[in-house]
Amino acid sequence: MLPINSSVQVARVINLGGGNNTAEMITLDAADSNPQWIDIPPMNFARHDAPNALLLADGSLIVIGGRDQSHNFVMVSEKLDYSDINPSHWTWSNLPVVMSVPRAYHSTALLLPDGRVWVAGSRRYQWNEFEDDMERRIEVYKPGYLFEGERPQIVSAPSTINYGETFEILYSGNESEPKISSVALISLGSVTHCFDANQRYILLDIVGEIAGGIQVLAPANSFIAPPGYYMLFILKDKSQSISGQVNIPSVARIVRLQ
Repeated sequence: MLPINSSVQVARVINLGGGNNTAEMITLDAADSNPQWIDIPPMNFARHDAPNALLLADGSLIVIGGRDQSHNFVMVSEKLDYSDINPSHWTWSNLPVVMSVPRAYHSTALLLPDGRVWVAGSRRYQWNEFEDDMERRIEVYKPGYLFEGERPQIVSAPSTINYGETFEILYSGNESEPKISSVALISLGSVTHCFDANQRYILLDIVGEIAGGIQVLAPANSFIAPPGYYMLFILKDKSQSISGQVNIPSVARIVRLQ
């Protein structure tokens, strides 16, 4: 599920892989009584046997691992640019760093609170299910936003937030008043067999500014964001990155939504 806005209750869900490189999307909107799956541009690689799709701290979608149609390991991860309003114009690009360890069935990918990606596990051989077939090496991927300049820092934020309430986040950064473009709640990962049933990225509304911080509106209800623990990220505006094209996330605070 792509990032959702807490005040605009529309969800977009992507289905991909399964032995080829095709991808489809469905938009779930209460105003549409007959949603349909539509094709979106295909990935650069065919993938099956448990690739992991993961949302990064800036909302980017990356796909990691799997096998191609010849059952060879796919070592190159790729990223979907879905910024265009027209899904037919979306594009996939290969990540510049190639994995050194294959990741397939029984692999796991998790977003860490510092914005890095933790990747582990996999079955090393073709169809074996023995304990000695399990991959024990771990890799960590550092997304490009970690190299785009000074990161904003959350100085204070509540450890617990309630549905529908306005709460305050105090922050600091390289500039005297770094502009925060967005605030996100990202649920803690819970991955098995390439599926994260707990994955959810929620953009929160910034409703006001205070000295050294912002006022943020929590999700209205548990349909938008189930109760539990989330990573709270603040992100600097793209104009404050070195390239001028990348939102820069803070290190997350763990908060409880209730």
